[in-house]
Amino acid sequence: MKLQNHEWERLARYFSGESSERETSEIEAWIEANPQYQKWMALLRQAWHVKQDQENINLEVLWKKIRAETGIRRQIRPRIVSMPLSRPWIKTFRIAASLILMAALGYWGLSTFFSGRAMAEVRVAYGEQKETTLPDGTEIILDAGSGLRYPKRFDQETRDVFLEGEGFFRVAEDPARPFVVHAQGAAVRVLGTQFNVRAWKAARYVKVSVIKGRVAFNRENQPKKDQVILHPGQMSRLSEGLVPAPPVQTDPDKETAWIRGEIELTDVPLQEVLDQLVRWYDVSFVCSDSKRLHERVTVHIQNHAMEDALEMISLLSGFKVTKNKNMIYLN
Repeated sequence: MKLQNHEWERLARYFSGESSERETSEIEAWIEANPQYQKWMALLRQAWHVKQDQENINLEVLWKKIRAETGIRRQIRPRIVSMPLSRPWIKTFRIAASLILMAALGYWGLSTFFSGRAMAEVRVAYGEQKETTLPDGTEIILDAGSGLRYPKRFDQETRDVFLEGEGFFRVAEDPARPFVVHAQGAAVRVLGTQFNVRAWKAARYVKVSVIKGRVAFNRENQPKKDQVILHPGQMSRLSEGLVPAPPVQTDPDKETAWIRGEIELTDVPLQEVLDQLVRWYDVSFVCSDSKRLHERVTVHIQNHAMEDALEMISLLSGFKVTKNKNMIYLN
């Protein structure tokens, strides 16, 4: 989601000391209410005060500093976005703002704040699943450990929601307002359909599987030529730093089996299997040999007795598995 020119101007006025009392109060209240953004705002403020005649600002150095201080792991090269603003002091701000935009500040926070839209958030605890219905009638099932943010009112040209984790969507039809799922740097655009999105941060890929209708799948803000169109029974994966893979046939029942307490993970690192067990059973794993967690496996997990899952892990990996309350030791 891109900020409009007047929204950039509003933020620029704040950093230059030219914003109204109301604007200043609103922005500072937003910063205070969102501690996770305070470091980003401090870096913006630092960049703002770079001398105006400094032509050769090292974007790579500033970007590395932002990544180090905010914990951002995505390998995104900073770039200057187009903001045709007239004030001369916008020049330095354009550099800082574009960096923060690439760092996903607008993705979760600024775009929501400046648009004035009230957002709702659903979080699912480990060991649980949750169903929710959006204001437009769209129905979503979220897996354990997942999160979803969405506007309390869909009053824009698109219906944008933000997913962390895994969700199954039954989208209410509205041809005038496309439904867009944003997840880990990917965007899934639909009109009315049923599909599954798997987007766990640790896995570093986004997988989309279509059950009914069709979707356009691409990386955020990338050319239309890079997108793939998925039809029923097809899936595509988007790995970090790449474009979506060509669609392949898949079994819709398998892709949504997690809703019924089953999941099939094909050719994935053992760590990804353990992450799924952590979410489903609310346990923690301690491994004596972390290198072996990169070994690739294919498994079918049934969310029933924890002991069955641990026996499967032992057979797959050769680890001796011991359990002490919610701690699982792999030796």
